[in-house]
Amino acid sequence: MAGTRLTHDDFVRRLERNRLQRRDLLRLLGVATASPTLAAFSGCATSPVTGETILVGLSEEQERAIDRRQSPHQFSQDLGPVQDSALGRYVASLGSDIDRHAHRQGMPYSYRVLNANYVNAYTFPAGSVGITRGIMTEMQNEAELAALIGHEVGHVNARHAAQRQGQAMVAQGAVVGLGVALSNSQAGGLAQGLAMVAGQLGASALLASYSRENEREADALGQQYMTRAGYPASGMTQLHETLLAKQRERPSLLATMFSSHPMAEERVATARRLAETTHRDTASRPGPQNRIS
Repeated sequence: MAGTRLTHDDFVRRLERNRLQRRDLLRLLGVATASPTLAAFSGCATSPVTGETILVGLSEEQERAIDRRQSPHQFSQDLGPVQDSALGRYVASLGSDIDRHAHRQGMPYSYRVLNANYVNAYTFPAGSVGITRGIMTEMQNEAELAALIGHEVGHVNARHAAQRQGQAMVAQGAVVGLGVALSNSQAGGLAQGLAMVAGQLGASALLASYSRENEREADALGQQYMTRAGYPASGMTQLHETLLAKQRERPSLLATMFSSHPMAEERVATARRLAETTHRDTASRPGPQNRIS
């Protein structure tokens, strides 16, 4: 629109008066991200879940390579797999029951119970899943464990790690483009400095953890996979209720998990709503009675 263009000098003046508005930075970032240079750093793929086009920063082979290269180190940091081979086989079998209903068949899914006592569960991009002993002791029944595994498999199938990497590349490319766009300003040094700071904050926010949108999608996919495997959808609701209750009792117990998997009452409500609507036919399924310990 006429009269809304932000010039270099306007940018600097607003900076000096601390009047820079969010839309100003977004407008400049929009120009930067339209550059041919940025296009070389990002790629598009078809979502295995929705069929829509998504921005990714990793190919499927790169996802597999990351699992092979990085997962052994993380598993080692979490004190390695438990020595209880029966427990390991049990979790691996349950995981297989879940992932056979996933959208991305043929991925090298694997499941390990790790000796770490803190509460956490995570997955690498191609499906190498780690579940700590700490979170296993908090599970009330098998349906909750199925929900936990389903959630992690959901992240793999939505390609959340690849999407985060794509977003990070966009942020980095925008910083480069914005720096070039501002280089001719009379106060170029100051402006470029701010551009670098803004870009670093943006990239940091993108990489800090899964977004709430990512978590909601992984929940919904996990609920879908676990019900297809024969579990009641209420297991996902129970899982969230268990984790939130433990967090209220001992906030430090779930600090690591909640920092990478943002939790909120809204996720409990959404899981309950899906259990009562989309998956209402699973309500009569008897919940497994065995306690995980």
